[in-house]
Amino acid sequence: MKIIFSLNPLLQTILSGILIGIAYHPLNVGFLAMIGFIPLINVFHNGSMRDNVIKGYIFGLIYNLTAFYWIGANSGASFLTVISSLIAAVLYLSSYWSFVGFIFSLIPSDWRKFVGSSFLPFIIVTMEWIRSFGPLGFPWSNLALTQSKYIYLIQIMEITGTYGVSFIIVSINVIIYHSIKKSSLIKN
Repeated sequence: MKIIFSLNPLLQTILSGILIGIAYHPLNVGFLAMIGFIPLINVFHNGSMRDNVIKGYIFGLIYNLTAFYWIGANSGASFLTVISSLIAAVLYLSSYWSFVGFIFSLIPSDWRKFVGSSFLPFIIVTMEWIRSFGPLGFPWSNLALTQSKYIYLIQIMEITGTYGVSFIIVSINVIIYHSIKKSSLIKN
């Protein structure tokens, strides 16, 4: 996993988007959500505000396109309508991830390692909650849906709702990210 951190930040962002997007597919790979954010966390830790907003948007484009390519295919509408709807949905939903990058960037650089990582699960869960409101609400992209095959894990939803599962997913990513970073610091 450490080799991923040496990749170009754009490639790390794309990899993260693909991993999280594939976790939604009915391939029994929901576990990818438990590690899919690690490259994005690394990018956010090392990026400027501008970079994090852009990389957040690119992550959102890749993730939403990978996860929700099927939306128009099931509607029975004309091809132009289907493609237009998919593109509009992906562009709109990606803006929320840009917002996550922006909020994360408000944390001073020297605090990002611990404070930023601690707040990231809260930032993402808040983004999911905000995204669920209004006529353009889109609860289909809550991270908890990636865990639908893991019955024992999602039992907590009875108490916390889907946001609790999303919080756990992002928290596991943060813990693994710091474990990898810590072990690479010890060996150097």
